[in-house]
Amino acid sequence: MDLREFFAGSIAGCAGQIIGHPLDTVKVRMQADAGGVRDAGAIRCAVRTFAEGGALAFFRGMSIPILFKSVEQCVAFGVRGWADRFLGEVIGLDSGRVRSGLAGATAGASTAALLTPVYLIKATSNLTGRFEGPVCCCVPNNY
Repeated sequence: MDLREFFAGSIAGCAGQIIGHPLDTVKVRMQADAGGVRDAGAIRCAVRTFAEGGALAFFRGMSIPILFKSVEQCVAFGVRGWADRFLGEVIGLDSGRVRSGLAGATAGASTAALLTPVYLIKATSNLTGRFEGPVCCCVPNNY
């Protein structure tokens, strides 16, 4: 197992989150004010966000997402590298589109298995409007 792939995935996850989080912040703020006319567009929302909190306002609440994205990409890169080596050395597939596609599909399946519960909890807490913990989001209640 090559730890460089896991490390590269972790760095890629952090970089992607640092780039994407400000855009996600604007999106979430626009969704929260969906019924109003306070922010009629993304640029207006970004300008207001900057006016209210400076550049750091775009990065609030980034610590947990950067941790999870780092782990997600770490797993994806590591599993893809392992699967590629396995397909080449054990199965005997030549390097090419099929081998690369199968290795990528294996990485995608592993991250999907890892992230499905996380997104279930996130969606459930968003839909109910309350968050009482991850277990409460997964257990239906009849009240």
